[in-house]
Amino acid sequence: MDFAANRLQYQRGYFDLLRDKRKWIASRKRKALKIIKVLNEETGTLKDKMVLDLGCSIGIITKELSDVSMFAVGVDPDKKALRLAERGKNMEFLLSDGLNLPFKWKVFDVVCCNQVIEYVHNKEVLAKEINRILKPGGLCYLGAVNKLAIIWADLIRKLTDSYFKTRTPFKGESYYGRPCTYWRLKKIFHAFKIEDRTPDILRNPDAYFVNDIPKYLKAVFRFLPTQIIKILMPFSWSWVFLLRRSETCAE
Repeated sequence: MDFAANRLQYQRGYFDLLRDKRKWIASRKRKALKIIKVLNEETGTLKDKMVLDLGCSIGIITKELSDVSMFAVGVDPDKKALRLAERGKNMEFLLSDGLNLPFKWKVFDVVCCNQVIEYVHNKEVLAKEINRILKPGGLCYLGAVNKLAIIWADLIRKLTDSYFKTRTPFKGESYYGRPCTYWRLKKIFHAFKIEDRTPDILRNPDAYFVNDIPKYLKAVFRFLPTQIIKILMPFSWSWVFLLRRSETCAE
């Protein structure tokens, strides 16, 4: 079974419960605020930007992006997820996966690809599609989970399977993602200028609406020299990269 089919199976029964999961929805809105803050710091403002949210699911992040941008488009391969998406002004949802996007070249100023790449079987094609639809100088927000983080290497299957079997709305499901290492991600997105914003977020998580970092780790990252944090980045649990499309990239 491919990743798309796995994803649909994984979410079966999930969306029926989702409307009651206020904490989960609140966490998605916090992620949206983090994304918007990082993008605004880089662009100045999203008010004049066309934004694409890849793997938008029920569109919580898409809705938040639409409130601060010129227009936001959410894309997802799951029909049921898109039916549950909240509609609003300055936004649209399309049924599609990330490997064959229904857009012409150079359409979007910004692409949001937040914790999606680990669920895509052909990551290189996804990178090419992002590059294709971005305008020259356009920006991609890439949030990704680290394959090597803590115990990813050998125990992540057992631990995540156990976790999802005891937690709702994921009860009874298995983790099926295939995350990358730091080095492989950089190789996949070699056509872009890459900036790792993870150190900034770790140094001041509250400013980026991150509330799941223990207090002792906050203290550690607050006082660690920047160079040390950068050295540790390949072993971070996850990352936030900003990918800048080349101004001269040919079609």
